[in-house]
Amino acid sequence: MKSFSAIFLTLAGAFGLHAAIQSQLIEYKQGDTTIAGVLVYDDAVKKPRPGVLVAHQWLGLTDYERGRARQLAELKKSALVDAKRAAAIGYCFGDTAVLELARSGAELNGVVSLHGGLDSPAPADGKNIKCAVLACHGADDPFVKPEDLAAFEAELRDAKVDWQLIKYGGAVHSFTQLMAANDNSKGAAYNQRADERSWADMKQFFGQILK
Repeated sequence: MKSFSAIFLTLAGAFGLHAAIQSQLIEYKQGDTTIAGVLVYDDAVKKPRPGVLVAHQWLGLTDYERGRARQLAELKKSALVDAKRAAAIGYCFGDTAVLELARSGAELNGVVSLHGGLDSPAPADGKNIKCAVLACHGADDPFVKPEDLAAFEAELRDAKVDWQLIKYGGAVHSFTQLMAANDNSKGAAYNQRADERSWADMKQFFGQILK
């Protein structure tokens, strides 16, 4: 059966004109489970490039994730075939996936959490993290309790992880997602300023870790 969906995407080359952004469905087996994803890349780039895994929100693989994949592919950075340069980003539910991937000891350069459920379910797992961590968080997110956020910070600090936590004032949960509308009182709402700033912060992070 199909369960977890993720987007595998590639970033385009650092120089030169890029041709059309391509995408293709990818399926592979993990035990008895078939995992589905989409590979997104700039087909003008032929050399090895770093890869980025995009883990979806709770709604599954939607046009939102596909759109983010295209944005990343258009950055003209690089792609999936170079296993020595890889990162992962997660939105909401996908945040848990990429953080647990890091806690598993996966050989990644870095992971990015965007308005995720930041907490520390097993603090000792922090010692397994081998990569840099960037957490982009809505400062007014009601779904992340202060004590959970403090535990998350303590886990990374105690494990001596290379980490950053960036809080965006006036932003609640789902601040990068237009479909969340703009009513902060609901706890989840789009915030253009936080969306743009977190995108810029993520690009800077990738520029450092995927050289």
